[in-house]
Amino acid sequence: MTDKFGWPYPRINRLVQGEWLETSESTYWDQLECVPPACMKGGGFMVGEAATHNERGIPVHAAFVEYNGRYFCKNDAITNFNIGKYRTEIIAQIERE
Repeated sequence: MTDKFGWPYPRINRLVQGEWLETSESTYWDQLECVPPACMKGGGFMVGEAATHNERGIPVHAAFVEYNGRYFCKNDAITNFNIGKYRTEIIAQIERE
């Protein structure tokens, strides 16, 4: 899960469905400020430009979440944007490590 200092996109494209990649604070802010976010709420956002589309044609964006001073990202369909759900997934992943 941890690769805080590299560009996250090649790695998040290879993640298992639902898995989060830990990234750096600077990458989080870089992605937040590069284009207006597609979605944003309470410590999380989706990058404004879709990375791809899923099999149903729904845009898939990079989602970034700050949790407890740590920063995480993954690709997800824009229709799934839910900060509470994302934090729950991140906590579960941290506990499994």
